[in-house]
Amino acid sequence: MNIGQDDIIVRTFQNTPTVWVSERFICNTLGDDTADYFRKFARPTYKKSVSPCHRTKDILPVTGKSWRYARIDGRFYYDYDYIPDRKDTQYRSRLGDKDTLLHLADMAKAENREISLKEAENYLIQKVTNRVSRMDIEYYLFKKVDGVCKFNQDMARDMAEALQWMRVAREMTDSKAYRELDIKRQEDFFNLCGSILDRRKLYGFTITTGGSFRKKLIYFPMDENGQREYLISGRFGNDNARRLGRERLVDTTTGEIYNFDMHQAIILDLWMNPGGAGKGSKIELWNQYQDDIAYMGLDPMSYSTFCHYTNSYDTEFNTTSERHGTGFFNKVCLPYISSDKPVHSNSLWCADGSGTIGYKYIDKDGDLRSMRLYVMLVSDVATGKIVGWCPSAPGFHNESPYMMKQAMLMALQGCNKHEVMELVSDNHGAFTSDESKAFLGLVCRHYRTIESGNSQSNYAETQFRLFKKRFRRMTNWMGSSWDAKSIESQNNEDYTNIEDFPTYEEAIAQLEAKINEWNESKTHVGLTRSEMYAENLHPKCKQIDERIWRKLTGRYSSKEITHQRGTIQLERKGTIYKFDIPDFEVLGDLVREYLGYASLVQTDIYWDDECADVYTKDGRYMFSCYPTPKAAITHAEATDENMAAIGKGMIRKAKVLNKVQSFTEEAKTVAEAIYNEYPERYGNVCRQTKHAKERSNAEREKALEAKAKQNSRKARKKPVPVASDTSGDMDEYMRMREKLYK
Repeated sequence: MNIGQDDIIVRTFQNTPTVWVSERFICNTLGDDTADYFRKFARPTYKKSVSPCHRTKDILPVTGKSWRYARIDGRFYYDYDYIPDRKDTQYRSRLGDKDTLLHLADMAKAENREISLKEAENYLIQKVTNRVSRMDIEYYLFKKVDGVCKFNQDMARDMAEALQWMRVAREMTDSKAYRELDIKRQEDFFNLCGSILDRRKLYGFTITTGGSFRKKLIYFPMDENGQREYLISGRFGNDNARRLGRERLVDTTTGEIYNFDMHQAIILDLWMNPGGAGKGSKIELWNQYQDDIAYMGLDPMSYSTFCHYTNSYDTEFNTTSERHGTGFFNKVCLPYISSDKPVHSNSLWCADGSGTIGYKYIDKDGDLRSMRLYVMLVSDVATGKIVGWCPSAPGFHNESPYMMKQAMLMALQGCNKHEVMELVSDNHGAFTSDESKAFLGLVCRHYRTIESGNSQSNYAETQFRLFKKRFRRMTNWMGSSWDAKSIESQNNEDYTNIEDFPTYEEAIAQLEAKINEWNESKTHVGLTRSEMYAENLHPKCKQIDERIWRKLTGRYSSKEITHQRGTIQLERKGTIYKFDIPDFEVLGDLVREYLGYASLVQTDIYWDDECADVYTKDGRYMFSCYPTPKAAITHAEATDENMAAIGKGMIRKAKVLNKVQSFTEEAKTVAEAIYNEYPERYGNVCRQTKHAKERSNAEREKALEAKAKQNSRKARKKPVPVASDTSGDMDEYMRMREKLYK
């Protein structure tokens, strides 16, 4: 039994429900000849039984006769209770009982409702994803949180999509546009959005219900920059899980705050061994650290934490000078000045691949064969100009992501590296692979594929068809396409000779000439396609970021950057390229923020002769390096440029030495003061947590109590005057160390 929408209608009058059955459903169930019966007999007979004053009403009143009918929304309906059920016809019994009809009608309504919600869901997803902007993706890709880029390309795209969900939701709720999707209530709209976001699992945008999505939208700012910042949660870049270095030491007398906590101070003192030549092993130093920290009344860190901290690049870099000596530090860590040897001399694009003209080649068995030259073409839809192309390798007929990338790069170079507002292609793997999606996501504001099987929606199909007409008079033309049915679209096989075909290189030259002819020939408007393309660039089209361009076209190297003393050295074809690490003195802090306790920093570097961009292995941007200026090693060939390079190098050296010396002195000062005056003089800087003020007050009370006890002891015991010899303090310090280290 097939019940369609509105086949069963229930109307209530004076608390009495009436079930109306559509004429369409009755005819489908009882037979099509029933329609003539209704028109010629049933309806006229019942209408005669109604008083004339009621015959013009849409719903005729009850008269006790059979086939009571009504006209609702332009369709005829019949009262189920007045459908005759005589033994010979059994009209009502053949339709089914009333409860069954009502149940099936409810099921049909529910099914229609599910279809409507699915359509609304697809509409919302398409609306949001089409609005995802490359500018938003780049904003999050290079956004620094606490000085560090926290998001790779996938994370940045998720956050850009989340931003558009918020914007679309606000627009649709303000204008009540969700009603156009057959959603009556705002609550149902938020529930639908919540269910979609719960499945999409966007990074940094955890939404499980419509209520949680609605709460997010309440505080969503109005300005664009505020909206972007709104999605950067405070949990990005926090160090709540960190134990070592969590609470820094503070001098309660001077108020100076040190960059170490108690654990770091003791570990660094043991590790560097200031003023001593010995270098204890890690297990030995950790055992000593356990005793010392227990003496201070604190629980020790684990051995693995001890090793992580001392092995980390930041700690290793800062402690190398004191632990291993300045000579080793200068040779391994201190940046140096590179120098040369003395020298005396000086808006919518489309893309598709297809076979074109034929060429001959010798296969691996030595046989002469022919093949179409397969080419990937990228065209501008507005002007028809072929902006980029790339042929397949000799003897191959596949379309690959490499061909797509090379064709796109040629096109982008031809337009002075301007972004692509939108790109459309078919669903071939050359466009839908992960590699291709990552590439297109960097150079296109939007890119999309056509619906499978609908090649007419790809503008490249038309572009190829028109362009390939120029090959018809060539001797190596092999037909318009594989499935060409018309004889006019096929070559004359009587005069097709493979030996007369050009070679692969000659076929490429022929194709290039035809492309130039296509672009430079006059059109019906009197301008060439190249001229139209140059004069009509989209006003909102922006240039691609240089870092993105280097990532696409530059050279790639995987490099460990911590042992090159401020310079990244790369090699290509026997030529050495050197790039300066910017702000080398804070590189350790930067590495710690990116990679924690890593001692070796493996990076991905995308570079050219002018610059090198450094990324972490998971794709987060770190910094850019520029070529190292070369200094002259002889006054005879000195110039202003290489003399300035010497000055720059000396400044870098001074900055690094100053940082390391400051680090060392602070560590020494803290360690010495701890052994002599802790806890009378030092407390911990309280973090801004829930009970920060109470903890801060407790630290102050503790320090005041210790000072009061010290003053009372001094009052009871008169101090004995001693000679002013600064060496006594050092002797006392050394005795205290010897006592602690026993």
